[in-house]
Amino acid sequence: MSSVEIHLPKNCGETGHFAGEELKSFLSRCDLHDGITVDLELDMNLGNDEFLLAGHGRYGIKGGSETALLYGAYELLKRFGFCFFGPDPWDTVIPEGKIIPPEVKMHFRPEFELRGFFAVEKRDTEDFLLWMARNGLNFWTSEVNHPELCRKLGMKLRGNPPSGMHRLFEDYLPPSVYAEKHPEYFALHQGKRIFKMEAAESWNICMSNPEAAAQLVENLCAALNPGGELENVSALTFAPFDNGRWCECENCAALGNRTALLLLLADRCSKVIRQKVDRPIQLIVPAYHETLPPPDVALAEDFDYERIAIEFFPIERCYAHTIDDPSCPANALMKKCYDAWAELKKFRLFVCEYYNVSTFASAAFVFDDTMGHDLAFYRRTGSRYINYMHVSTALWGELAVNNCAFASETCGQPFDLTDFLEKRYGAAAAPVMREFYARLRRFSHLAKQLFHYVGKGKMLPDGSNTEKFSFELALKVQSDEYPFFLPGHFEKDVSSDSVPSLEEALELLDEADELLKKADSAGNERVRQCLETDRMRLAYTIRRARFMETLLHLICAEKAGKSMEAQRLAGKLREYGEAMRKDTVSVAHIRSAGAPNLKLYVNSLTATRLQKNYAEKMTQYHLEVMPFSADEGFTVHQG
Repeated sequence: MSSVEIHLPKNCGETGHFAGEELKSFLSRCDLHDGITVDLELDMNLGNDEFLLAGHGRYGIKGGSETALLYGAYELLKRFGFCFFGPDPWDTVIPEGKIIPPEVKMHFRPEFELRGFFAVEKRDTEDFLLWMARNGLNFWTSEVNHPELCRKLGMKLRGNPPSGMHRLFEDYLPPSVYAEKHPEYFALHQGKRIFKMEAAESWNICMSNPEAAAQLVENLCAALNPGGELENVSALTFAPFDNGRWCECENCAALGNRTALLLLLADRCSKVIRQKVDRPIQLIVPAYHETLPPPDVALAEDFDYERIAIEFFPIERCYAHTIDDPSCPANALMKKCYDAWAELKKFRLFVCEYYNVSTFASAAFVFDDTMGHDLAFYRRTGSRYINYMHVSTALWGELAVNNCAFASETCGQPFDLTDFLEKRYGAAAAPVMREFYARLRRFSHLAKQLFHYVGKGKMLPDGSNTEKFSFELALKVQSDEYPFFLPGHFEKDVSSDSVPSLEEALELLDEADELLKKADSAGNERVRQCLETDRMRLAYTIRRARFMETLLHLICAEKAGKSMEAQRLAGKLREYGEAMRKDTVSVAHIRSAGAPNLKLYVNSLTATRLQKNYAEKMTQYHLEVMPFSADEGFTVHQG
């Protein structure tokens, strides 16, 4: 084997040393035609994540930081043919045959300063964190299993309240501690102070009360300082309750809309944190649901724009259209709200996308067609930070396309699907996998409508939220108030150029299944494992979609008085439902950041949030099923 020589910078720290170790470790695993030398050098004229890479046999990597040197090392490995498609061992590709050192010359400067994933739980693995760094991603949660590795990889860590993203007030101004002596800290409703902060009914604090703000920030500073639960964070989510209730006192009403209230509170807190915490802390304020619109009043001249960022959450969007497509009512409204924030200029702007939103639950949706366009739009219009909810940390299967595309595009390198297919699946399987992903891509245009919800393009009367369509909710409630279909965006049997009908979507899944069966690993064990993981994730997705379709047909048969047909459909529903209850693997590596105590991922049936409806149908039609556990979210009499 030819030699590999690594030269590190003087006074090199752990990240620079690790860059050298990674180069040595990987290059020693391939058959090099000639020996190579790599010189790592710090250049403070470059940005923190910026590097220059050049050479042919002898390579120089100049970086603005040791983290940039690490990114440069991984880029050099990719030029030698190494690929890092996912955290599972079969998604790392080692080049085969005699490797001739390539000629390389490139300048890397990522499109976004912070690039990564939104999460709150300790569910990282070493393999997952290494995959992030090997693909230039640098933003994760402070709730980590491997803090030392995060430090070595140059990760920036986002803090969230211990009880979840939206539980700031519950954790740091709890009514159980303050309500008796200071009822004025809490929301006023119909002349009474309300102290409820439960999941079923959550009331935000009185945000106009300066004493409440002072106590809140005192508790936050204790958490942010050494010994506190947030001592490792560099950014902190500063969010009200998710769809919470708001104080109705005169002082709050006089200060503007809900966004203005939240920003006033954040500003008060940020100024104190500057004084009492010995490191910069970025407060991330969400533009989400009731705070989607910007403030409707002018902010103070000394507002802390430097330390308060706005994170835009286009949760009501659809993925059949790009975010700036004016023909889509849902996305047009999201863009209108986004544009209003972008035009303010003074704010640092985050975006949090939903490529695996909680109820997708790692279904085999792929978004590489809209993702590149949307990320370029966000960057072009001023966003500097990007992340998405809720990445899984293993067993990606088809989701590797999304995650690799996300990493490439956020780092300023267009995603190359052809390269991905040929290197992940090999020459034998690549052509059929291209057809496979084409089917999934069109099916995924129905993702939000089918498994989550989309906006209807209309604000609610109070201007604080949007009207929504949810197929899941329609199945759950079974009321004329919640129709099963949404004209133009979710039809039973009428497709358009951009949106498949439910009928076509199911056909696309069947076609994808047949194509995947034809994919040939050509005797390559790594490719075989990739295909097996793809098959697992596709089968899970098909069962979920067919389960919902069958429940729809059952409800319609009941309404039409077709009792025999209903009984047949109930039996079919049981087949899907029981298979889904046995499937815990497909949902094993995700969690709902918005509701960390919600048992959404016990099995693939609970991921639909329709398990109670299913149990009721099984009881109604006297069909035997496995006993339901408390972990499945409810108990039901089996008789």
